[in-house]
Amino acid sequence: MRLSFLGRKKKSEKKGIRILYTTDLHGAEIVWRKSLSAAKIYNVDALIVGGDITGKMLIPIVKVGEGKYEYYFMKKIHHITQSELQKVIDEIYNMGYYPYVTNEDEYRELAENKDKLDEVFLQVMKDTLVRWLDLANDRLPDNIQLIVTMGNDDRLELDEVLVNHPRAEYSEGRVIYIKDKYEFFGCSWVNPTPWDSPREESEEELYKRLNKYWSMIKDPRRTVLEIHAPPFQSTIDEAPLLDENFNPVVRSGRVVKIPVGSKAVKKFIKEKQPLLVLSGHIHESPGSVKIGKTWVVNPGSEYSEAIFKGFLIDIDDTEIKAMNRIEG
Repeated sequence: MRLSFLGRKKKSEKKGIRILYTTDLHGAEIVWRKSLSAAKIYNVDALIVGGDITGKMLIPIVKVGEGKYEYYFMKKIHHITQSELQKVIDEIYNMGYYPYVTNEDEYRELAENKDKLDEVFLQVMKDTLVRWLDLANDRLPDNIQLIVTMGNDDRLELDEVLVNHPRAEYSEGRVIYIKDKYEFFGCSWVNPTPWDSPREESEEELYKRLNKYWSMIKDPRRTVLEIHAPPFQSTIDEAPLLDENFNPVVRSGRVVKIPVGSKAVKKFIKEKQPLLVLSGHIHESPGSVKIGKTWVVNPGSEYSEAIFKGFLIDIDDTEIKAMNRIEG
């Protein structure tokens, strides 16, 4: 792990807490494993994993003969043997995709029946998320609280996995406590994007949602919130400008970036002034910013490169004592 120093590294006294926050894993299993390891290395009280935890694509690996398989990946057909199968499965998982071992008959059915493909894809997402949480149960010490929230790319049907799993805490639309000291809720919804993802809504609806969640807060001075969309024009919300074909616009040899965060989130933060807001969503804009009295952070994401990115944050009473951006 490489540590980028942004504050004091020494852990605060026990009257405060230390949290590790990461987000936008997009199915990259190696980054999930690194998150669990980092939580132990840095002796945190809580590991908070933000939205967009699931992957975006199913990769069928088709058995085409005795001990022979083929699959299409990265614009190329690959041929492997039984002895290579597990290595390939692990590599695909680590890049944020879902390998699915099947036969030729089922593969043809998946190719011809979109409903069947969607059913299999959703089940693989659920099974993988359960396996990740089981892994956390095995590897995380009991004294480390695990909070997992969803993001705009995560299917709504996946929430039940978090609700039902004993190791993770689910906080969409409800308030939970971090070590009985700080109130927390998560908001997986974002302002509209070009991608028509599962959890998008208008700025007006997002603002209503945030205020509804906030109405359950008892002590605003001790609030840690995970709001997936960063605030608009906050320097941690800049993404490439896209043309009509969804390709980045390049001018003078450089990709043009524009603010794409949420105006509702910015308005909400200015009005309510929570202690800390954990955001993500925009992979290209890691950093931290202060809006009034509120610190807002976005670790960014390089999940496809198997890089863990996070913020290590020490809180003492109603103050942020230290923030360290870490990656590795």
